[in-house]
Amino acid sequence: MKSITYWNRFIYMGLMKLSYQNKFEKRYEILSSLFERNCSIVELCCGDCYLYLNYLKQKQIQYLGVDINTSFIAHARKMGVDARKLNVISDEIPQGDILLMHASLYQFIPHERGILDKIIAAARREVVIAEPVINRSHQENIMVSKISALLSNPGTGPARDRFNPENFKALCGSYKEFSHFAGNFNLSNEMIAVFNIT
Repeated sequence: MKSITYWNRFIYMGLMKLSYQNKFEKRYEILSSLFERNCSIVELCCGDCYLYLNYLKQKQIQYLGVDINTSFIAHARKMGVDARKLNVISDEIPQGDILLMHASLYQFIPHERGILDKIIAAARREVVIAEPVINRSHQENIMVSKISALLSNPGTGPARDRFNPENFKALCGSYKEFSHFAGNFNLSNEMIAVFNIT
């Protein structure tokens, strides 16, 4: 199965905007509000670095984006972003003050705990995991669900499993580093878990 290319990225973004409707940008607004100016962030599974380019860049944040998809990395570099290819499963995760993963942990189910362990081990100060937990449009429309699974393939195969509020809370709450959930997931369809390392 081929992964997302430069062109079907636009199809996927259109589908995501249709799915989230007026909550699409709200997801990024809420997430970006957590980060202060001039901090340093490593974003895992960064995709096309939409969060950085549209919300974090103006904060003068020291940013590194990593993703397994070479098309996304090439696009981000053309936009002047420090982006590198990395396989979160097999490669060593770069250390950083804040490690961020947005809407990607579901791609690693049923090995999400092992991935979260690696992320926490690489963070010096904080880990932020933002994960969609309300997926009504995907569940109600079979065609949208199938297209979404295909286009959300990062290069390792389509991901069909998703978190819900209950199992995401259980996963995060099982870690001693877990601090709190930020924001209101009814506004964005996502829960944002914050882990304090120090």
